[in-house]
Amino acid sequence: MKVITMMILILTGYIFLFSSLSKLKNMEAHLIIVKEYKILPLKLVRKFAVIDTSLEIITGICLILGLMLHFSLIMASILLIIYSLAIIINLLRGRSKIDCGCGGLMGSKKLSWKLIIRNILLLGIVLALYFNYQSSPNYITHTFTKEYLISNLVILSLICTFLISSLLRVIQTEFSRLLKGGTNNGV
Repeated sequence: MKVITMMILILTGYIFLFSSLSKLKNMEAHLIIVKEYKILPLKLVRKFAVIDTSLEIITGICLILGLMLHFSLIMASILLIIYSLAIIINLLRGRSKIDCGCGGLMGSKKLSWKLIIRNILLLGIVLALYFNYQSSPNYITHTFTKEYLISNLVILSLICTFLISSLLRVIQTEFSRLLKGGTNNGV
């Protein structure tokens, strides 16, 4: 059970880390997405995007390495609540054609109630990890143990499998388009 808990903790960390790296890689696109939500005043959009991305990086790294678990699990919960509230506000306004801005392993999708359900499930997992940690702090402290290394290897293998299958799908789609004599953007 300890290894499964550790794997869930590490996977959650990778979700936040890859999401933040995706935002860092395309910060201008992330700024546009935050602006499109039309929740923050324009002067706060850049500050929010930088703080949001920074907190995701810190949270992801801490979860992966098992550092400051109390802080990182609370921060993961807060981030998920903020994201969910922003999506709900826009859905209630009838604005579903906005990119969610999730990026990373979660991918980017248009706003929908499915994203809310996904976030609530992820929040439930994070809260379960938090209460598990609260009741037994040493149970999921894992930095550089054998279980940690095995868990990380398994999670990284699953992530690599997912990324390779996604890449193969893209290659297959593009190759099919080339065979049909067309492209998506006319190039």
